[in-house]
Amino acid sequence: MTGPDLQVLRPASVAEALSLAGEGASQLVAGGTALQLGWAKGLPKPRRLIDIGRIACLKGIQPADDGFRIGALTTLGALERDRAIGENLPLLAAAVRATAGPAVRNLATLGGNVAGRTGCLLPALLAIDAKLEIVSPAGRAVVPLAQWLADAPSAALIETIIVPPQPTAARWTHRKVGLRAAFTPSVAGVAGLIETADDLVTIARLAASGGGEAARLGRAEALLVGRRLQEIDWAELHAEILEEAPAIDDAWRSDRYRRSVVANALVFGLGGKLSQGAHSPRRRTVPSGNPPAEILVSRSEIGARWHQRPDVAPKIAGRLEYLTDHREPAMLVARIRRAGIPHARIVCIDTSAAEALPGVAAVVTHRDIAGSNASALSCRISLHCASTRSAMSATPLLPLPLLTRRRPNGRLLLSGSNTSRCQL
Repeated sequence: MTGPDLQVLRPASVAEALSLAGEGASQLVAGGTALQLGWAKGLPKPRRLIDIGRIACLKGIQPADDGFRIGALTTLGALERDRAIGENLPLLAAAVRATAGPAVRNLATLGGNVAGRTGCLLPALLAIDAKLEIVSPAGRAVVPLAQWLADAPSAALIETIIVPPQPTAARWTHRKVGLRAAFTPSVAGVAGLIETADDLVTIARLAASGGGEAARLGRAEALLVGRRLQEIDWAELHAEILEEAPAIDDAWRSDRYRRSVVANALVFGLGGKLSQGAHSPRRRTVPSGNPPAEILVSRSEIGARWHQRPDVAPKIAGRLEYLTDHREPAMLVARIRRAGIPHARIVCIDTSAAEALPGVAAVVTHRDIAGSNASALSCRISLHCASTRSAMSATPLLPLPLLTRRRPNGRLLLSGSNTSRCQL
C-alpha cells in the first residue's frame, strides 16, 4: 500500500498481470519514471498499480534470426551497455544515449517508453521498423509498431520488442531537440533511415514526434523511394515534412515551430541541402548555401576553452553520490509537499492521512514554524516519501489568477509561484 486509496500489486506472471489488469481501475507499471511525470502534471491516479517488474520472462536481450528480441522490462541502461546493440543497431543506440540521464536510464524500460505512446525512442524504433509481440486475453500476436501506434489503445501487454538488424551501408540520422543536449524534455524528435542499391533509394523510413505521439511520414518517404541520391529534391521533401509531421501546439512552442524543427533535422541529418529560395513556414527566404555548422561542445573541439569539473565523470556514469543519496541509521527524510498549480491559496491542510502511514515520524506545517514560510507543508518520514505525498494530494487549493505585467515593448509577462516567467 502507498496510501489509503492506492494499492500496489505484484504479479509473478504475464497471465496474472493480465487478469489483474482486466479487473478495471488499474494501471501497469515497471520503472515508473513516466508515471511519476504524469502525476506531477496532475494526471489522475488509479486505485491500483500493477507492478510487473518481477516477471523475469519480460527481461533480457536475445539475438534472433529476425534481429534482436528485447524484453519489455529491459532497462535503457542495459541497452546502452550492450555491445551487440551498439554494433548492430547504431540508430537505436544513439537514441538511447539521448534519452534522459544515466540514473533514469537505469530505471526506465523500453516497454514503458513504447507503452506511453510519447516516448523519446519511438521515432528511432519506427525508423528501424520494429515490431511488438503483445499478449492479451485473446492470445499472443506480433504487430508492426507503426500499426500499433495507429490503432486505439487496448488492454494488451507488450511482451517483446523485435528489432531487425540495421543494414551497415544504410544512411541514417537521429536527433532529439531540447533545451539541452541531454536529460531534457523533447521539443521534437526525428529518426530517418535510407537504404540504397546502386545509388537508388530502395527503402526510406522517416519518423518524427513533435512533442506528442510519434508517427511514420509516409508521403515524405514516397518522395525518396525510387530516386537516386543525387536527384533527391530536398526542398520538396522539406515542404512535405512541414505538412505531414505530427506536432502539438501549446503555450510554449507552436506546432508550426515544431514541424520546422522536424523538417530541418531530417533534411540536414540525411545529408540534404536547401538551395536559395526555399521557404520556412513563415515564408522567410533561406540564405544561400547551408546554415553554419553547429558548434560541437566537446573537449576535443574546444580544448582551449574547456574546463572539466571534477565531478563530471562520476555524474555521467551515474556513480556520484548526492547528498540526498546519503543514509544513516534512524535517519529521517523530509519531503516537501508543493502546490501543483502556479498560483493558489491554501484553503486548509488535513494531515491525518499522512500521519497514519507507517514510518511517518512527523508532519510539519506552518503551524509548527514561526514566520513566513515559502512551503506549505514538510513531511518528515523514514522512507515513505511517495506515500506521504500521495496521502497529502487532496489538500484543497483555491486557484488564483496569474500575475501579469505588460512590458514597454508591448509583450505580456506572466508569472506565478513555482513557475518560470513567460513572455507573450
